[in-house]
Amino acid sequence: MTLSTRPLAATFGAEVSGVNLAEPLEAQTAAALRELWLKHELLLFRGQTLNEKQLVAFSRHFGELEIHLRREYLSPENPEVLYVSNVKKNGKPVGILSDTEVGWHYDQIYLPRPAVGSCLYAVIIPADRGATSFADMAAAYEALPERTRQRIEGRKAVQSYEAFNRSYSVPTNEEQRKKSPDIEQPLVRTHPYTGRKALYICPGMTTRIV
Repeated sequence: MTLSTRPLAATFGAEVSGVNLAEPLEAQTAAALRELWLKHELLLFRGQTLNEKQLVAFSRHFGELEIHLRREYLSPENPEVLYVSNVKKNGKPVGILSDTEVGWHYDQIYLPRPAVGSCLYAVIIPADRGATSFADMAAAYEALPERTRQRIEGRKAVQSYEAFNRSYSVPTNEEQRKKSPDIEQPLVRTHPYTGRKALYICPGMTTRIV
C-alpha cells in the first residue's frame, strides 16, 4: 500500500490518501501512519466510511484508548467512542455539547495524564458554518520572543473541566466532578515522542496561570 500526503498548512497538518481505514492495517502501514502523525501532528483522511468498531480498531494503532468520563454520551457497544452532537432524540441530546460554537480547547487537558491525541470522525456534516479548526501550539510557542519563553518556563496553568462544561451548559454530576478536579498543568509542555515544546493553555479550560 502506497501512502501519499499533501500539506494542509505551512507549519503542520497533512492530508493522507492511499489507505482504506475500514480495513485492518498491515503493521508496516500502521507504523508509517504513526510516523506521519508525529511528523505532521494532524492527519486528515477524506472519504472514509467506518463503523464504530472499525474506528476503534484504527485508533488503537496510535496508543491506548481512554474511556471518557461523560458516560452518558458514550457508545453503548463501543465505550471508547464519545458522541459529540447537537441532535436530540425524545427531547434528550444524543451527544455532548450543543448548538453553540465550541471555542479553542485541548481534549482532556484536565487529566493528570492528558491525551496525546484524538480521532474525530464526522458522521453528519452541516452544509455551512460547521468548520472544525486546529491550531499549531508548538509553532505558537516557537514564535514567542525569547524573553517571553524564559518568563513562562516552569510556570503552570490551572485547567478546569467544570468551567468548560458550565460555559456550554453541559453540567457534570458529582461523580464526574470528583474524577476531574481542577488541575495544574505545565504552561509549556514537551511532546512525549518528538520532544517539541508547545503552549499548553486554552481559553476553554485554562482559568489562571500560577
